[in-house]
Amino acid sequence: MRSLTRIFGTTVLLLAIGGCWADTAVADPRLLQARDVFGLQTAGDAQISPDGTRVVYARSSYDIMTDRARSHLWIVNTDGSEHRPLYSD
Repeated sequence: MRSLTRIFGTTVLLLAIGGCWADTAVADPRLLQARDVFGLQTAGDAQISPDGTRVVYARSSYDIMTDRARSHLWIVNTDGSEHRPLYSD
């Protein structure tokens, strides 16, 4: 009987902790939400110019109004200056 009480008490404790964690997860604004994907941007496919002075890369994001991915080409000098868009789809 003592082991059954211990199992029951442990189960109740775990459910209580799990419930508190679930409430915290929903209320915590720092956690990633589905809508947050529209604020994310990624960079990829970097190509260095033959003389090594510039880099062209694809910058991707999601458009919340059309609910689709967008891709843009950006160019930047290797020293970080003159960072600007080159082409937008």
